[in-house]
Amino acid sequence: MDVRVTGQTQSANAIANLRRQQSAVAKYQDQITSGVRIKVASDDPSAYVAAAQTRRSSERNQTYQNTITSATADLNSSVAALLDGKSILTRAKQIASQGIDSTLNATENEALASEVDTLIDGFLRAANTQSESGYFFSGSNSTTLPFRIASTDANGRVGSVAYDGDSSRAKVLIGPNGQTAETKDVGSNVFQPPGGDSFAALIALRDTLRDNSLTSVVKAAAFTARIGEIESASQRLSNTIGEQAGTLASLDAISSHLVDAKLTADSRLTDLESTDIVDAVIKMKEQEAAFQATIAVSSKLIPASLLDYIR
Repeated sequence: MDVRVTGQTQSANAIANLRRQQSAVAKYQDQITSGVRIKVASDDPSAYVAAAQTRRSSERNQTYQNTITSATADLNSSVAALLDGKSILTRAKQIASQGIDSTLNATENEALASEVDTLIDGFLRAANTQSESGYFFSGSNSTTLPFRIASTDANGRVGSVAYDGDSSRAKVLIGPNGQTAETKDVGSNVFQPPGGDSFAALIALRDTLRDNSLTSVVKAAAFTARIGEIESASQRLSNTIGEQAGTLASLDAISSHLVDAKLTADSRLTDLESTDIVDAVIKMKEQEAAFQATIAVSSKLIPASLLDYIR
């Protein structure tokens, strides 16, 4: 069977070839200019898939790093608040030790009691410390003010403090395979565990200082009891600081690992996507030569005006 190819068909094929070659030249020019070899899947299907997976891995690592940065900032601020609390308790213990001195008169005891009122306010502020991410000692319900004044005495002074936070710690995801870190403590465990209410110890110290009906012996015994309570409260804060310091150390180690993993992923992504300039220039020149050769062959088939348009 005699298959004849018309001049019109030859012209159409030539034009199609010219357009493909022109497109190839433009592609390599873009790769050289942008430095990026793969922009769409058709550029290199297998490398495109590998690059997409690698990019997702890099982005996940960055997300974990961002979370760790935020958690680290919160824990550092939490430790600072706990240190403030310990400083307050240290001063309260000093006042209790002074109170044992039976030579103090009512005026001096009142001055110390007024100072303890100030310490109670400061201790409450420390326990209610917050950042943009929420309250540090309200557990997983970080938007709720953890401690509030539940009652006052006849003179409007703090009589008791109640906890309104959650009973479970707040956690954040910091790595693959469900790795988490606890970032916000349960305030009742830190400041008001059963039989160890830190606020109550400070309030009792203040009230003992103002109670002029107590004998020196009874008062000394009461101050001794307050010292024991304050020491226990201070130790709980120290324990919490130790736990949070351990978490900070773990976060630092995980962060270092994530940084290394992200650098590796980013390096692989660069290898997959970036242009081999020498190779791209060679291929561009090859396509340009092919383009010119096709024009030369097609000049007898395609009108000069159309060739000028294609060029």
